Amino acid sequence: MEGCWIPAVLMAVIYSAIGRLVARYPETMSGYNTMSAERKKYVDIQAAGRCAARFLTAAGYISLAGALTAIPGIPENWSHRIFGASIVIPIMLLFFAAGWTSWKYDRKFLKRFKK
Repeated sequence: MEGCWIPAVLMAVIYSAIGRLVARYPETMSGYNTMSAERKKYVDIQAAGRCAARFLTAAGYISLAGALTAIPGIPENWSHRIFGASIVIPIMLLFFAAGWTSWKYDRKFLKRFKK
């Protein structure tokens, strides 16, 4: 686990940077630019951007926890588990965030499925 902290810190920085960009420029989120003006009225893009930014920041912190496994004194079997979780959990979290922001901040999202 000697050099494994470098990619974990790099991913934490990338997730956090993307989170800050999404919070500042939420209209760049996927699919919003291609919506019609009528459809954009139903989307709270500012709130969706803040929510996505929170999920990305959380993914960054989880990745950073993986970098902390390189600290001497942590048993090796625990450091492997923590590092593995710090890779898998942010990916799962981002998939959940994509669904959550679509459901929560698009008032017509669930109405499509009720027909």
